[in-house]
Amino acid sequence: MARIRLKASRVKTFDGPVTVHLPSADGLMLPETVTIPKGQDGVDVEVRASATINPGHSGVPHHTTAAVSGFEEEVRGGLFEFDVPPPPKK
Repeated sequence: MARIRLKASRVKTFDGPVTVHLPSADGLMLPETVTIPKGQDGVDVEVRASATINPGHSGVPHHTTAAVSGFEEEVRGGLFEFDVPPPPKK
């Protein structure tokens, strides 16, 4: 299990909550959604990897939504990137 910091790149005029939608990924256990609260620049996310996942650098595409001035805005094409270390030597 690891805790990864998921950060938001905010524009100066918006500090409302932001919801990040994470898809399922082979070998990873991620929450379906993560909400970055109003005024925060990020949150810690718990990530678990199966014993069969390949070590190395990986990325999971995501999309983000937020209510801006009463309208739901969506950003697609983000990449949640992380490194999976090799298993410890016995």
